[in-house]
Amino acid sequence: MILTLEEIRQAIEEKRLTAISIDTSIFDGQHRGLERGVLKRVEQFHGSSVTVLLSDVVKGELEAHLRKDASESLSGLDKALKLASTPWRVSAERRSELKAAVSGAESPATIASRRIDDYVLATGAVVIKAEDHATIGEVLARYFEHRPPFADKETKKHEFPDALALLSLESWAAQEDTLVLVVSNDDDWIAYCTGSERLVALDDLATVLGCFQEEAANYCCRQIAAQARRDDSLGLLTSIETAINEQEWKIDFDVEADSQFRFDAEGTESVFTVSGLEGLDEDSAIEPVEYEPGQLVARLRVAVSADVTVHFSFEKWDGIDKEYMPMGTGSATVKEEMSVEVLVTFSGEFPNRHEVVNVEVLPQSYLLSVGEVEPDWMNDGDNFDD
Repeated sequence: MILTLEEIRQAIEEKRLTAISIDTSIFDGQHRGLERGVLKRVEQFHGSSVTVLLSDVVKGELEAHLRKDASESLSGLDKALKLASTPWRVSAERRSELKAAVSGAESPATIASRRIDDYVLATGAVVIKAEDHATIGEVLARYFEHRPPFADKETKKHEFPDALALLSLESWAAQEDTLVLVVSNDDDWIAYCTGSERLVALDDLATVLGCFQEEAANYCCRQIAAQARRDDSLGLLTSIETAINEQEWKIDFDVEADSQFRFDAEGTESVFTVSGLEGLDEDSAIEPVEYEPGQLVARLRVAVSADVTVHFSFEKWDGIDKEYMPMGTGSATVKEEMSVEVLVTFSGEFPNRHEVVNVEVLPQSYLLSVGEVEPDWMNDGDNFDD
């Protein structure tokens, strides 16, 4: 079913749309940050008349991704501790203690399962089991007829989990005689929802959360945008710039570089300067995410100039010893113009007596091209004969 945002808001107001469901693509897009950002804001539906649905298929995919995250991060921690062991004289016993302090001695599988269970509890989500709602006959019929979510392509067999999830949601919606707002940016999910009588697709979770807010939230955002157009007496830009520099670890740079040596990007150091709010000429520049009397959480984007220093280690293949030999380290600094998305919490009496009480930077990734790089010693003329 295709509905405009206005039609969706009307359906919510008329209690014809009473549930939402989030696809794996949205969890992945938010770096699976269940305890922060817009994913955490789903908790606002706990105990409300809106039901949060979690397909057991999505739950299983999410758990697998969380398990992989935990495993890879522990491997990275172990590698970092080993690298620090000699210069910092860290014993094997101390390394084990530090690793246990981070993981709580839990396995990746245990922490992944616990995080999902905690999220289900916090949001009041209802887990929809495919076996209770979808039949293999329905799935196969769609598969052989090339109907969504099965695209007419070689990889369509990979869409079986999607079909089970979507048919389960459709069945639940029919049983409850309601519409379900499905949050997904997966093309096959969107195609299925387009032809559905019960499922309505939107591709942005913050937009979905905003659909469930009172008109007062939109009014507050318009007033804050109008104030920002006049001046920054609220200290909004200053607060955002401070938060970005304090939470710079949430901004991930995918580094591209060229070199005559084999290299690894070992880390980045960044200084961020905020130049202004994006889209400020439009009332929608500040978008409500969560609202209650006296407090507003809003999403917005700011234009940022970043001075990024990337540190590299270099090595070269030794044809005699048949191994890579260290060739030193180096660094490169580039300036990058970028757009950063944040959640800002305002508190007080709207629209005139309020203040910024919190800024949360949302996880985001950027491609950073630094050009040709080489070890620092190659830039020292004393290392070469005249």
